[in-house]
Amino acid sequence: MSQDPLGIDQTASVLRGLVYGSVFGFCFIIYLIVRPRYPLAFNFRNTVQEFNTPLASENHGTITWIWRIFRYSDDEMMEHCGMDGIVLIRILRLGTKLSYVGIFNAIYLF
Repeated sequence: MSQDPLGIDQTASVLRGLVYGSVFGFCFIIYLIVRPRYPLAFNFRNTVQEFNTPLASENHGTITWIWRIFRYSDDEMMEHCGMDGIVLIRILRLGTKLSYVGIFNAIYLF
């Protein structure tokens, strides 16, 4: 095991990252496979006609929805999806910003 002068085991950190990254990748691929097969669970506002909105009717593709969802303004989200949609997107935006801080710190520390 390689250790730096501070005594941190770098091999264990890399292994931990590989394990967690693999689990995340596996779950994400399963989600991408299951999402189109169960539209009632994953795209409720487009499946049930009485709840249909213009935002839900757009087809964003298999992976492009990840960054395209952030292009809608908060006013559009509030009008078409309600408070739950806007709170979810704001939490995701906050999580993205916090992840960027963590990534920057990890790059800086290595």
